[in-house]
Amino acid sequence: ITCSNYSKNYLYKSVNFSKPDVSVIYPYSIFETEKKFLNIYNKKQKKNFNIVSVSRLGGEVTRGLWLLLNSLKLLKLKNINVDIIGIGEQKNKMEKYVKKNNIKNVNFHGYVKDLKPFYSKSDLSIYLTDETGLGCSVVDSIFFNTPCLISKNSASIEVFNGLGKNPYQTRNDQDKTGMTKILDHLSKSKKNPSNFKFKSQYFNKFSKKNFARNFKKIL
Repeated sequence: ITCSNYSKNYLYKSVNFSKPDVSVIYPYSIFETEKKFLNIYNKKQKKNFNIVSVSRLGGEVTRGLWLLLNSLKLLKLKNINVDIIGIGEQKNKMEKYVKKNNIKNVNFHGYVKDLKPFYSKSDLSIYLTDETGLGCSVVDSIFFNTPCLISKNSASIEVFNGLGKNPYQTRNDQDKTGMTKILDHLSKSKKNPSNFKFKSQYFNKFSKKNFARNFKKIL
């Protein structure tokens, strides 16, 4: 059992699994099990745009985050806030880079137990990494009706299947032009990116109910 068709195809190609030995069951957001909710589906237009990153800060998963920081350094945008949540060997290096280059409104929070306030206030999340499995933070994002900046070269693209073109995606995690266009658009836009309606997509595809039903089918 795996969590994406991307991973399924990888197993067929690289590990010599014989068809149809691999089944796909999409995960659900852990926040769905919470008894209390914040008002997560009615985000108001704000003066600044909030971007949140929730991931470990180590290895190839940080390449897209470095792309974001490098782009912010060049563009010097004042109305975009970034919250970076996670720990790892790249954290100190990133903090020094932000300080050295005087990149404004980038905050490092380390490990955070309660992520609800961050997802609830964010207009965009980022999980921009190539050739990886489906990121839990992408599923969590659409649960909070928040679009997610992703790479076309990852399993996370499957989250947005059926929603039309996701305007927040790059060709890969080194796409400087794509990142610059997205940030520039956000800084000038009067429309909140969270106006996208991901609630129905989440409950149609990633809910706990769907997970249990699909798991039962293969038992």
